[in-house]
Amino acid sequence: MSMTTRASAAGMAKSTRSQIAQKNTRIGRAVAGGTNKRRKTMLPLESEETTRSGRRVVKTPKSRGPLPVPARSPSIDSQHEVSLLLEEDASKPNASRRSKEGAVPPSKPSRTPKAGSSSSERTLQPDHQNPSLKRKRSESDELELAHRKIKDLEQLLQESEKIRKSRDALLSDMDSQLLHLKHDTMSRRSEKIQEIIKELDDQFACALCFDVLAHPQTIATAGCGHSFCGLCILKWFFSKVHRECGFWHTSVDCPICRKTMVYPPDDVPRSIYTLPFTTNRLAESALTNAIETLTSLASSSEVGVSSGKGKGKRKQLESDDEVPGAATWRKDGVSRLDWNARVQRGRTEIQYLVDNWKHLTPNDFVALKDKYGV
Repeated sequence: MSMTTRASAAGMAKSTRSQIAQKNTRIGRAVAGGTNKRRKTMLPLESEETTRSGRRVVKTPKSRGPLPVPARSPSIDSQHEVSLLLEEDASKPNASRRSKEGAVPPSKPSRTPKAGSSSSERTLQPDHQNPSLKRKRSESDELELAHRKIKDLEQLLQESEKIRKSRDALLSDMDSQLLHLKHDTMSRRSEKIQEIIKELDDQFACALCFDVLAHPQTIATAGCGHSFCGLCILKWFFSKVHRECGFWHTSVDCPICRKTMVYPPDDVPRSIYTLPFTTNRLAESALTNAIETLTSLASSSEVGVSSGKGKGKRKQLESDDEVPGAATWRKDGVSRLDWNARVQRGRTEIQYLVDNWKHLTPNDFVALKDKYGV
């Protein structure tokens, strides 16, 4: 081998050793971190030599014994691990370096930290390697979920309670308004009943029986026009008939104004216009409407419940019984039944007289006098 070849081989060997020394220094700094001091003596790595034939041969020096382990950091125990680190560093140049605490390679089991080591130096196992920790986390998640559901239920219960209180307050308010409305309705009804009864007494009272007009009849005399019950005016008219002759010998006057009524002629057949009275249709219609309204109001008696909170507290609202005489005008009241009977009998008697007035004889007049008991 020439001198030039030898010099070239020596230069290449020196360059290779320099590169290996730089990598060894970088790896040593990554392994030894924190407060650990840098090892003074580094384990010599593998060296390469080029033979005469041009092939590279890797020579491994003899081991000088195990190196001292740092106090607070795990170390690499063999030259094989150093070569693995070199290969990994070459294949993944951008990979993250190991932590300064000196994490143990995944292939070797983690060592138990010493009593004096800090919590940051402890290595925790993953959940799939620690079933107990996984089970505890699962139970903790289930308990948290149960607490969350309980809180949701409590919130829902509070909202339901608020809605119930709001509904109760609304119902109470509606009951109070309904009670006031009933009071107002009953008051207006009582006032209306009093008004109708007063109207019946003042404008629709018969001067002969002092009761409400029943089938009213008006005297057909110029300047009179007073109305009486149909049965009352018949009794008044036939009370003047003489029983001996069956006819009227004296004039018959209006019970109120004393106007002379039409004198019936003796000739038969008589004209219907000689009948001394006629039905007052207008007064009969107004009277019927007023009595129907009075009966409807008097029959709608109601009892309301008081707004007090005591058990069984009831209060009777103002009813038609507080208005004098209102109860007698109900459908089954005495005044209403009596008025119906008088209307029916007066209408029947007046209709008979109108139908037979043309042909009635003195004997018929006497019979009617006895019939009415006058």
